[in-house]
Amino acid sequence: MPKPSPPDARAPAEARSPRRWPWARLLQRVFGFEVLVCARCGGPRRILGAVTEPAAVRRVLVALGLGAPPPPRPGAPPA
Repeated sequence: MPKPSPPDARAPAEARSPRRWPWARLLQRVFGFEVLVCARCGGPRRILGAVTEPAAVRRVLVALGLGAPPPPRPGAPPA
């Protein structure tokens, strides 16, 4: 009796869900556009750096006019 093949082997590679998605692919799924392609010229974008420290993220957001204090946690005393 032949051994059945696993279901993933029959599915096209695009239909299978990878174990870990690249961040650019996740952003494309969420926001609906390719984040590594320039919207103006269609050329590739380069990643120049990443800001990961919370204090540095706050400074960058404030400098861009996007920084806002987070909403209070439910049940937390007022500041």
